[in-house]
Amino acid sequence: MDCSTPQHLTEFMFDFAEVNKNSKIIDICCTSGTFLVTAMNKMFMGVSDKDIEKIRKSSLFGVERQDEIYTLAVANMIIRGDGVVVVSMFYAIRNQYPHGT
Repeated sequence: MDCSTPQHLTEFMFDFAEVNKNSKIIDICCTSGTFLVTAMNKMFMGVSDKDIEKIRKSSLFGVERQDEIYTLAVANMIIRGDGVVVVSMFYAIRNQYPHGT
């Protein structure tokens, strides 16, 4: 199930948090990547090409455990101009071990 946060709420949250080119963003349940895309767009505003590359490489991080949603997040970040995509798959410990061990 994809429970993406509406765009207007992500924009409000990043405006309220005063996200800028020096911010580090991690979304531990990134679903389709809406938070990451919004943060990236806010961070790119009025910065140099050098700063954009720095942001792409070391400022945006996402985690998703559902295979299909992970793929959607990666595709969304690529389409929206990330180019690097630092979104990781995560499986909870309960999914790593058989029941009863």
